[in-house]
Amino acid sequence: MGKRKTTLMAFLMSAALPVCADDNVTVVTSAGETPYPMESISRIDFSDAGITVVASSGDEVTYAFDEIRKIVFSTTPTGIEPMTTVRKSKLTLTVTDGGHSVRINGWGDRGAASLEIYGLNGSKEVNVSGWDGSVVDVSSLPHGIYILKVGNETAKFRK
Repeated sequence: MGKRKTTLMAFLMSAALPVCADDNVTVVTSAGETPYPMESISRIDFSDAGITVVASSGDEVTYAFDEIRKIVFSTTPTGIEPMTTVRKSKLTLTVTDGGHSVRINGWGDRGAASLEIYGLNGSKEVNVSGWDGSVVDVSSLPHGIYILKVGNETAKFRK
């Protein structure tokens, strides 16, 4: 019973991952490994006896729980690499006017630059070309956490 719950939990956790062309579900048994491209899988059914991998074509392969050693979910990297810090950003942000504007300190006399504000989902919420260091109006943004990018500098703020 514990092996079935572990397998189910691993499957449910992987369902949140986006599917790319090289993503696979590999079923490892004592007889070997069988990879299934995720885009070809219609569903995986769980029963008292085991699991059934159902292909988009309708073909089915059933594995008994006692023969499954593990199920591996492999995904292709998204291309979003973790940020590394060579130097700390010199920008400091202050949310002012009750959350209606952001004051950026530390830009100095570097000249005009493009300023962008992104939501945590990656959507660009604000775009100011030729930003000159002035206060930025964020009154249209809902409360939340945002990433501000100006030039090559980034900073995080909460509205």
